[in-house]
Amino acid sequence: MTASILVLAALGLVLLGPHRTGQSPLANSRRAGTATTGPHAGIPTGARLGAALAAWLSIAIVLGGWPGIVLGGVTGVGAERVLRRLEPAAVTRRRARRAADLPVALDLLGVCLRAGTPLVAAFEIVSSALQGPLAEDLRVVAAMQRLGASTAAAWADYADDPVLAPTAAAVARSAESGSRLAESFERLAADRRAELVLDGESRARRAGVLAMAPLGLCFLPAFVCLGIVPLVLSIATRVLGGV
Repeated sequence: MTASILVLAALGLVLLGPHRTGQSPLANSRRAGTATTGPHAGIPTGARLGAALAAWLSIAIVLGGWPGIVLGGVTGVGAERVLRRLEPAAVTRRRARRAADLPVALDLLGVCLRAGTPLVAAFEIVSSALQGPLAEDLRVVAAMQRLGASTAAAWADYADDPVLAPTAAAVARSAESGSRLAESFERLAADRRAELVLDGESRARRAGVLAMAPLGLCFLPAFVCLGIVPLVLSIATRVLGGV
């Protein structure tokens, strides 16, 4: 039975693992800018699969038999899916930095385009003026276009990016018109600033609620002990005394 469990565990490791074959160097270079920010960012694949396999083996060994193997397999797959959705703190900080820098970058891109600067050169100028992960993204896009990729192709990997997806869509729609693209960048910058303001206000309200939570936890037992318990005891004493 142990041999069967190990064989099934090995099979599960293969099934849970990513299947990325036939990738060209060009595709790999395009993923360089989104490797830590895109939909695959998060806990490393090896760690996820190791945790899923450990859960599978633990349940299979404890329960034993085919029920343990089946339940362990379901638990392992579920654990891998949950861990895939988790995000390390470094990735969260990186995305927040990119989101904070985006309005300034869009404004600078709009200024460059209105001055007649070609789009690729505008990406290079703004990326050299900025620092941080967003500048790296712009450098990757500019490098892809210098290598011969179209504007839409260079931004294709950012289509589902939580920060740059609207920018990628705007570039894909207006790549041939500098003035229209500048207007799109300026509008996106204004929208992003408004979103950041709303997010800041939401965080402030949430912080206020969380700050009151310890006080509520202290106040509620005191209220029960000093207000409700004496009243209940008084009513119970009267009722029992009357009986």
